[in-house]
Parts: sequence; structure tokens; C-alpha cells
Amino acid sequence: MLSQTVGYAISALGHLAGREQPMFVRDLAEAAKIPPSYLAKIVNTLARKGYLNTQRGLNGGVTLARPAEEINLLDLCEAFDDPLVRRQCMMGSADCSNARSCPAHKFWGEERERVMGFLRQTTLRDIAPKPAPR
Repeated sequence: MLSQTVGYAISALGHLAGREQPMFVRDLAEAAKIPPSYLAKIVNTLARKGYLNTQRGLNGGVTLARPAEEINLLDLCEAFDDPLVRRQCMMGSADCSNARSCPAHKFWGEERERVMGFLRQTTLRDIAPKPAPR
């Protein structure tokens, strides 16, 4: 399961996908249903890591720094060092490795690769909200 921070980042950036105009953080927070102060911290981190452009002022706001199809969910997990992307034993064993494995090692290794593949293949364009049919 992804951390709440990564989930919020994915949701917020999904709302920015396909938008040409900047969006104020407070408006983005409302659209994505994220507490504004929490989102401000997420935006700050993502701007420092090159995923967002920020501009203060009347015509300011946030925009994606790269096209939505070039940012995948794995990028965002890595930006926040999400526990899901760390190589660690599913059962918490410090000694778990190919040479000395826990009972879940083979299962988790295969499952982790499936999850990583999904995160690598899924972009912000894929998760952007679709306009309602008219």
C-alpha cells in the first residue's frame, strides 16, 4: 500500500495532467480533496525534485514541469521514498536475501516486481480525471 503522502501527490498531479494553466494550491487541494497545508508541503518537495513548476502572484500557481505521460507513479514513490519501493523483507527479517531467505522471499520478490512494473508503466496521463460525458 502506498503512503498517504504518495497517494495525495498522485491525486494532485493527476488533477494537473492535461491542464495548460497554473492552478493555485488551495484550488488544487479542494479539487483533489487534500488538506491545503499538507498539499503545500507536497508541492514544495515535488518542485524541488523537478516535477512541478511554481509561480507566486496573481497569475501564479503550479503546473507540471514535464508532460504527464513522462511522469510515472514510480517516480512519485521514489520522490517521497515510499516504503513500497524499498527493497526490504515482507516479514521484517534483516537477514533476508537470496542466500538466506525468509518463507515469503520468493513470493514477495515476484509480487514486488509486478507492483513495480505497474508503477513504472502507469503515468499521470493514465490516472488523470476524465471529463464527464455531456
